[in-house]
Amino acid sequence: MEKPSPYYFRHGGADDLDNLLPCGLAPQSCPVCSSTSQLLFCGGCKVVSYCGKAHQLTDRPNHKAVCITIKKTGEKLDREEAELRAKPADSLLPADVFNTSAGRFWGILDTRNYMRARFAAADALLKVETRVAVERALGHFMEMLRLCRADNLGVRDVVPALLLRLGREQECYDFLKWWATADLDGKYRWGDTTLPYLDVHGADAFEPIEPFLPNHGLSLSQLAMLTLLKLRLRLDLESHGSESGRPVGRLVRAKVRFAHTRGISRTTEELKSQYYTLCRVINDANPHFWEALVNGETPSPPASYGVGSRE
Repeated sequence: MEKPSPYYFRHGGADDLDNLLPCGLAPQSCPVCSSTSQLLFCGGCKVVSYCGKAHQLTDRPNHKAVCITIKKTGEKLDREEAELRAKPADSLLPADVFNTSAGRFWGILDTRNYMRARFAAADALLKVETRVAVERALGHFMEMLRLCRADNLGVRDVVPALLLRLGREQECYDFLKWWATADLDGKYRWGDTTLPYLDVHGADAFEPIEPFLPNHGLSLSQLAMLTLLKLRLRLDLESHGSESGRPVGRLVRAKVRFAHTRGISRTTEELKSQYYTLCRVINDANPHFWEALVNGETPSPPASYGVGSRE
């Protein structure tokens, strides 16, 4: 069997193609020699691996700054959590806040430093291009959503991208569809933990995009991830059965397993149309977005901005 593309990872240790999942991350390897065997995690960040101490020392000048940041933000998160758990209950802070107030954290002022610290810890991890780092960052963000349904820090804009990078296309689509449809009338009670939350599972990622338009509940970032997902599905369908050697994701493999050639061709054209429609929707939302993406711009976050502006 040919060596898989670095943009795919092997899941579960099996050799069959059914366990090759699309991924924007190379397999865990030593950053110096690219070895993937007998790796040991860096003792500081615990997300970068080395084949031995010699190469860890060689890479230290490159890795030191981000390693220190990951370690410090992790330690700060631990301190903030310990402090929050140790605080006595009062009129503003409920007792056992992590259990009694899950879902409503941002509305409790004493929790905000903890939530900011958790965001910072996740953000630091994303400075490292390893699967372990992305998985841990995603874990932080999903826990933040569990604790604060209203997502006052906006991690819902980051989660779909991380799911795609990890090859978890179905979860990405389910996440986007929930956010697009959960509060269309503006009456969803974000602090009511008895209401369904992120409860879309197994939605049809090939379905028409009308549920997302025109009064969708998605941000520009989320729309971009939906567009990328639709494009990935289209390219996977076009590649399936070809000699390109490009493994395709689980969603497309399942699709072609139970569909006729004519149906696959029709679905491919539908995805193409959906992709172009979404491109136009994004351009209408912010005409500067595609240009910035194509030009590879990496500007610093502005102090303030208006919706649809270049900032």
